[in-house]
Amino acid sequence: MVQRLGSAFEGVLAEHNRIMRAAVEESGGTEVSTDGDAFFAVFSTPVACMDAALVAQRALREQPWPEGGRVTVRMGAHSGEGSLGGDNYVGLDVNRAARVAAAAHGGQILVSEPTRALIGHSRDADVEFRDLGNYHLKDLDHAEQIFQLVAPDLPSDFPPLRTADVPINLPAQHSEFVGRPKEIEDVTRLLEAHRLITLTGVGGTGKTRLAVYVASGLIDNFPDGIFFVALDSFDHSDRVPSAIATVIGATGDLDPISSIIEVVGSGSMLLVLDNFEHVLAASSYVVRLLDSCPGLRVLVTSQTLLRLREEQVYPVPPLGLPADNQLLQVESSDSAALFVRRVWATDPSFEITEENSGAIAAIVTSLDGLPLAIELAASRVRLFGIDGLRAELDTRMSALDSGFSDAPERHQTLNNAIDWSYGLLEPHEKALLRSASVFVGGFSLDALEAVCRHSTVPNTLDALASLLDKSLVNSVSHGGKARFSMLKTIRAYATARLEEAGEAEEVGRSHAVFFTNLATGGVDSFRGPAGHTLMDRLVSERGNLSTAIEWSAYHDPELGLSAMMVLARYFEIVGGLDEGRDQGERLLQASGASTEARLTGLLGTASLLYWLHDYNGAEPLYDEAIVLADQLGDSAQSAEALFGLGYTYIWQGRLDEADLMIDRAHSAFERVGDRAGVRRVIAAKGTNQWLRGDIEGATPTFVSYFQESRAQGDTAEEHVAQLALGGLWLRRGEYVIAASIFIHVVERCQALDDYARLIMALDYAAIAVAHIDPTTGIRLEGAVMAIKDRRGGSLDLTILGLGDARTIAGSTVDHEEVRRLWEEGRELDLPEAVELLGEWAEQSDIESGPVDIDLVLKQRPTEGAATVHHPHS
Repeated sequence: MVQRLGSAFEGVLAEHNRIMRAAVEESGGTEVSTDGDAFFAVFSTPVACMDAALVAQRALREQPWPEGGRVTVRMGAHSGEGSLGGDNYVGLDVNRAARVAAAAHGGQILVSEPTRALIGHSRDADVEFRDLGNYHLKDLDHAEQIFQLVAPDLPSDFPPLRTADVPINLPAQHSEFVGRPKEIEDVTRLLEAHRLITLTGVGGTGKTRLAVYVASGLIDNFPDGIFFVALDSFDHSDRVPSAIATVIGATGDLDPISSIIEVVGSGSMLLVLDNFEHVLAASSYVVRLLDSCPGLRVLVTSQTLLRLREEQVYPVPPLGLPADNQLLQVESSDSAALFVRRVWATDPSFEITEENSGAIAAIVTSLDGLPLAIELAASRVRLFGIDGLRAELDTRMSALDSGFSDAPERHQTLNNAIDWSYGLLEPHEKALLRSASVFVGGFSLDALEAVCRHSTVPNTLDALASLLDKSLVNSVSHGGKARFSMLKTIRAYATARLEEAGEAEEVGRSHAVFFTNLATGGVDSFRGPAGHTLMDRLVSERGNLSTAIEWSAYHDPELGLSAMMVLARYFEIVGGLDEGRDQGERLLQASGASTEARLTGLLGTASLLYWLHDYNGAEPLYDEAIVLADQLGDSAQSAEALFGLGYTYIWQGRLDEADLMIDRAHSAFERVGDRAGVRRVIAAKGTNQWLRGDIEGATPTFVSYFQESRAQGDTAEEHVAQLALGGLWLRRGEYVIAASIFIHVVERCQALDDYARLIMALDYAAIAVAHIDPTTGIRLEGAVMAIKDRRGGSLDLTILGLGDARTIAGSTVDHEEVRRLWEEGRELDLPEAVELLGEWAEQSDIESGPVDIDLVLKQRPTEGAATVHHPHS
């Protein structure tokens, strides 16, 4: 035009600039820069940008240009982030906007998908967006979905866009791809090293979105094309070759496979085969193509494996979940980011705040980070609100039964997505999935086999392997053995199918029998070394144990009551005394159990009440247990009941009555040859001596208790004995020695996950530390008190005359500082309290060490000293 118009061009350029500047200014935009005849402008909203483009194009068309001087302007818009670099904006989104504009022709307005999505329904009624498809823009890794802004008074037909000419038919994505940087990197790397990659995962995991996004970033790697073949509507595997041939343009007289091979040849091409799970027989065609076309790569999405030798499987995980409820953690998680972006579709002002971060974390966690479930949940925020949606999902998943009408039918609701997967299963696989839904917190193979023993599953192992291949069950290594689980959303679906099939009663009983037997089988070995193995197993099965006890309370209390002795010990060690007490009391209120089972339930529940310091509540249960044990002639259980009642009397201050009960328990344990029981009686006698002020007598008693416990390999009792002996040094004023012993016990209990004795040891340690370093002692004791409030158990050491850290520090630390340190300590959890003690010991050069028995016997305290709170369950 410069050559054609000569000096007249300056007037044309001035009019062009005037029109463009007026359009930008009228729409509230800001002109950032010009480059020759190109303008770069920014706007606070995409709607304002659209208005400016329309105003400018209309003004340019109406302007009376000179002959040969008609100006047509290509325009492109993109929404994203930019940062100021001097007086200009810089950043990838700025470059992307320029590339979108460069793809247009004069008079054409192009917009990116983010801009179109943000404009939504805010456009003029007579203006629409025409989807032009995905295009590879210069220098950008991933294809961009491009729309043309079409208005009735402006031209709408233009030549193909000015973009890279690699053949590509990847489907348009109607929303922004969020997160998954590791998965994108992993799959991209695998495609460089392998020719066949299968992305697996349950429906709604985001396999297709990931495959399309990765493929769109590899256009430069496959100059002969990237082709997407959707297989979800096919009902027969023989149709797959024709579908591939049609997509890549391999038409002719040859059969489809031969036509494909002829077209691809030695070229470099990527095929994305989507939803392969129900045409698995077509895997033989994939093998033929790979064998015949050396430059071909195939990226498959499937809910099950193809089981081909060349196949590299990549399980697509759910989106990352927040580590906790804190704002920073929630903001940085992929699952919350997806949730927020999808909420923006109906509420562009929505954001994560301190107030709603906890609810958002709970929502995405309850949905397992499953992208489809998160998107469906986000669409319901307008109906329920954040807190309402959280409550709704806590009770049922039906809140996700309404979804997106423009999505594939299988993805319109969460139920549809899982229905699709379920429908592909064989009858015995469906039965196994239904039965597995009874487990809470995962399951082992032996537990699954026990639950399915009476079901219609002929081979549990084969069916489980198939469900693993189909991504409906997950596997992790736990202690060197495989442990299995299901996503919460899958489990909820399978539970509904279990109830529909009328199998819930039978499966629930099998589950309860297995787990109560697991507990009752460990009664005899629970206090010895083998007890650690049992405890590890019970800890991993906590959810299943609670479910089994809950089931038995309403269907067969015999099962639950028979397990209460072991469960009481379990709750004492791992925490959850309130939960155990509630379960025990519910079982005792139920009818239909045998006298033997009731006796066991009484002892277990009484022990839990005892550890909760509810001695008045424990007393009548022990009384009844003694009566029932005598009726049954069960000397062993009688000894347990007498011993428990004796210790209950001790803490009620009824020391004379306690002596009588403990002596009776001692005789009963001797009669049945229960050396562990005799050992515990020794501790009880030492405690009574101590409370009577007979320190000289209590010291050798506790030494004997310690030596017996160590000889029998009962580490829990050994640790309690060391705490009692450490209390002797506290009363003597040997605080460093006492602290060393307590720190040693803390370390040992932490290594064994013995939380009951760990908390007790921290309690003792806080008192010793307070004598040496009052500020640390107060913080530590504040932490211990808060932990005991939450978990229950342990002993109030002030009963023993040991005092407390706040009182000990009162003479050196002012009242307000004591209060502040105490509250600061109460914010610590158990690991943080242990860490606090360890750091203090290191800074104070105090080394941990076990009790020195010779030194104890040589230098006995001469005044009242500490005692022990003994676990008697």
